[in-house]
Amino acid sequence: MILSIFVAGLPSVAFGEKMPNKTTKEEILEEDKAEEKRLKENKAPVEKLAKEEAVEEGEESQAPSKEEEFNQILAALKENISRLEEEIVKLKKENRRISKVAEQGIGEKIPVLMYHHLYNGNLKESPFKNNSAVISVDMFKEQMKYLHDNGFYTATLEELERFLNKEIPLPKKTVVITFDDGYYSNIEYAYPILKKYGFKATIFVVGNKAKNASKDHNLKTGTLRGLSYEDMNKTSDVFDFQSHTYDKHHRIDNRAALLTLTKEEMLEDFTSIKEELNTRYFAYPFGAYNGTVIEALKETGHALAFTIKSGYVTVNSPKYELPRFTISPLTSLEKFKNIVNQK
Repeated sequence: MILSIFVAGLPSVAFGEKMPNKTTKEEILEEDKAEEKRLKENKAPVEKLAKEEAVEEGEESQAPSKEEEFNQILAALKENISRLEEEIVKLKKENRRISKVAEQGIGEKIPVLMYHHLYNGNLKESPFKNNSAVISVDMFKEQMKYLHDNGFYTATLEELERFLNKEIPLPKKTVVITFDDGYYSNIEYAYPILKKYGFKATIFVVGNKAKNASKDHNLKTGTLRGLSYEDMNKTSDVFDFQSHTYDKHHRIDNRAALLTLTKEEMLEDFTSIKEELNTRYFAYPFGAYNGTVIEALKETGHALAFTIKSGYVTVNSPKYELPRFTISPLTSLEKFKNIVNQK
């Protein structure tokens, strides 16, 4: 019995054949290595496939949903439409300017008008009765109606810059409308009047006041509501918003604050408002400026600056000392007509 079990456990060899020699150690090692190599080769494609599937699954999880894709496309379309609408408005204005030039001839002197706060009521019975910077809404309406009825063209500051650079002509009956300080009354009362006539205007705002705009309106204390950035966005179809400094619209020892600054401080102020509003044009608070202020304006990319001196802008006017006509309660309609008609 024991013998038969032993024989059954031996390799099958034909009778009369010799048993094979034992495999050497080296051969065993070589076979192990070959087997390991085969296993790796068989495993590699599987691992590669698993990695690819994992990447694909990750990409699928990161890919936007159909709703997100639709919203992205819609947002892009709205942006393109908005851009096209702006271009159409510019083209229409350009066409209007060219038509006016053909009709009236080329203007050589351009009056820039300067307004401040508008009061809706009887000025003589108001807290502003002795304030030369405040006019009534009725007075403003009358002036704008005259401009419209008599074919005046309201140029933007960009167009005025191009006029000064001798790039474009402006019609003979051209005015530029500006407001200083950034009062809420400018959009509350002036905006609908200007929009009605298709006019353009610029508001020179104080950046810090716009950023922290108060809705307070107290005539007894002289507190007037200012413009906020939200107000600006809503009225940008009529108004262009430019710099009246970031926070230097005040006096220090009866001197304009702007003139007490070092050049570095001026650069910091002008840069602050430029970064927030992308300003290119400037109006001097209280009309105060000097050579250092002009240098700082140039270095911060401002192309034009306006004073409070009376006079007309011509192609020979200094770009950083441009005159403006102050429109005050004492500016009668006849005087207004003489200003805009260059008499």
